[in-house]
Amino acid sequence: MQTVSFQIQEQLHSKLEYLAKLQDRSKGYIVRKAVESYLQDQEDIQAAEKALEEFYNSERSTFSLQEIKDENEL
Repeated sequence: MQTVSFQIQEQLHSKLEYLAKLQDRSKGYIVRKAVESYLQDQEDIQAAEKALEEFYNSERSTFSLQEIKDENEL
């Protein structure tokens, strides 16, 4: 495991300490989970943006909900 150090504002540090105590976890654990979550979110956003760009560059059509209902007699 690698070590990363950084500075945070006092208010954020207080929240981190509170959450760590509340969950009976270390501050390092809370920060690791937060970083993991952030990185996963960023990967998801990049994948979604890539898929959207590919869709816009394709010849595919879209259909409104009403068109789908009408076609399927719903």
